Amino acid sequence: MVVNFKYYVWGNGTDWEGLCTTFDIAMEGASLKETKEFLEDAVIDFLESLEDLPADDRRLLLKRKSPIHLRFLLFVQHWRYRLLKGVNNVVVAQNKEMDIGACSVT
Repeated sequence: MVVNFKYYVWGNGTDWEGLCTTFDIAMEGASLKETKEFLEDAVIDFLESLEDLPADDRRLLLKRKSPIHLRFLLFVQHWRYRLLKGVNNVVVAQNKEMDIGACSVT
């Protein structure tokens, strides 16, 4: 099964935060790379944890997104960074497609 999700990572130095807006999962890390890896691992763990739930519960959790105001704010911050490049906090947006194998979460 292939799952698409979107996440944002922002910060500088050793203080980085990330949010997967598709499933409302947040992580922190010491670097951009580490935070991205933590987020991707957290999404995999989340999807794998759905296997043991009833189908109705899985559907509800797969539709759980971050609040709209937060998704909008991150979208604006991301484009602000892309346009200005000189702002302090880097906001990286990434769409990720991940094959989670035989995980039957639908």
